[in-house]
Amino acid sequence: MPGENGRKEEAAMVREDGQNEGKVPTPLRGLGALDTEPQGQRPIVWDPFASVLGTVWYAWVTPLVMLGLTKSLGAEDLPRVLDEDSADSLHRRLLGAWEAEKQRARACTGGGHGQPPQFWRALLNSQPFWHVVFLVLSGAGKIASAIVLGLIIEFFAEANGNGGEDVDYARGCLLALLMIATICVGAVGQHIYFFFAWRRGMQLRIASKTLLYDRILSMRACQMRNTTVGRIVNLASNDVERFSLATMFFPYLIFGPVEALVVLVILWFELEFGALAGFGLLLGAFLPLQFWFSKKYARLRLRAAQHTDQRVKLMSEVISGARVMKCYAWEHAFAERVSSVREKEIREVKKTATLRGLNEGVYNACPAVVGFVMFVVYIATGNTLTARKVFVSLTLILIVQLDMTKFFAFGVKESSEAVVAGRRIGEFLARAEAGGVGGGEGGEGPSRPAHGRGRGPVERQQSLGPAAASWQTTGSYSISKRGSEAFLIHAG
Repeated sequence: MPGENGRKEEAAMVREDGQNEGKVPTPLRGLGALDTEPQGQRPIVWDPFASVLGTVWYAWVTPLVMLGLTKSLGAEDLPRVLDEDSADSLHRRLLGAWEAEKQRARACTGGGHGQPPQFWRALLNSQPFWHVVFLVLSGAGKIASAIVLGLIIEFFAEANGNGGEDVDYARGCLLALLMIATICVGAVGQHIYFFFAWRRGMQLRIASKTLLYDRILSMRACQMRNTTVGRIVNLASNDVERFSLATMFFPYLIFGPVEALVVLVILWFELEFGALAGFGLLLGAFLPLQFWFSKKYARLRLRAAQHTDQRVKLMSEVISGARVMKCYAWEHAFAERVSSVREKEIREVKKTATLRGLNEGVYNACPAVVGFVMFVVYIATGNTLTARKVFVSLTLILIVQLDMTKFFAFGVKESSEAVVAGRRIGEFLARAEAGGVGGGEGGEGPSRPAHGRGRGPVERQQSLGPAAASWQTTGSYSISKRGSEAFLIHAG
């Protein structure tokens, strides 16, 4: 019988619990181990400030790689998350920066009409960006390597001119070692910068997702009328990803022009007016193209995001109303609507890809065009090119090419897209927070005293806006008007 079988199963469970009493449950494999095993028992594989050489050579990952050679890695083998990388810590820091940004926006209002709080500014204030020091160190190493290269060429030219006699080999070896050192400083500094920049972008992405999750949980049902699940998913998946790339490349918006100015000063001592002609072409032709690309990227990103929101919203409606759609044979009509929205989205993506191709063309053409103009002007002014001037100039031009027409362009593109994504997230957070306060949109208004006729004590009072309605009543009601509002009073 069902009741008897149920009692037997319950008795078996009780006996099993009695046998397992006092035993420590075995942690589950996979993701369950992260929940059942305390984080303090898992080793910390790396600490960015524990060892300088370990950070430079990424030695902290070696034990994990060696362990993976002996067995399949499980969740219990993964390192414990550092406190500064935990979602709780990142959420608190971003929340404090967001509240400070809202107070700043309210303080800057004039006559009640001020600019809204900027989410991207809160992101910048929530995390330190000390890793930019490695970017400066990398740029200094690259420029120093170009200068040392010129000294090495001079050394070989002097040795060749003397016929190999009276050559200071110690000086040549010292220059060679200095060349190796400057190249290592430039390469290692750039790799360390990108590593910590990726980590900072990960932190901003996690903090943004936790803040969105926190606000969504506190939203009321009436506040969800103007948004959809698809739009929220798009914000938490696509928009927050823009912060990762923007964190890596936005420092080049300042570092790139400063580095180009330093290179211009060095090239002036090498090519004189030829350097001015080349950099005039760079600043007058290539940089305006980058700013034009940035504006186009921002516009295309905004339009593509709007089409994506519309497509996701439409697909959510199709999935939720699939039965009704099939009942009325609306499959082809909805398929055409989805295809139309998707075509608009793909059109914007194609435009973005075209701009990306143009940007790559500018990147490849920059060193050849600038170098040609500099050398032609230098020779036209009555000077003579030497091997030292050619190699030093081309090396410096390649440095400017990488940081200005490549990373600077990425900085313009990703920063513009991050600003657009931050504006979308900020607008969503502002709407979510505006309705969460009593008396605001979607909130409950304060109670008002009733006026007019009444029969006995008032039990319930409802405030109505402009409306027309009819209903059947079983009790005693009266309607009172005060100003532009009407009150329905039920006396029990």
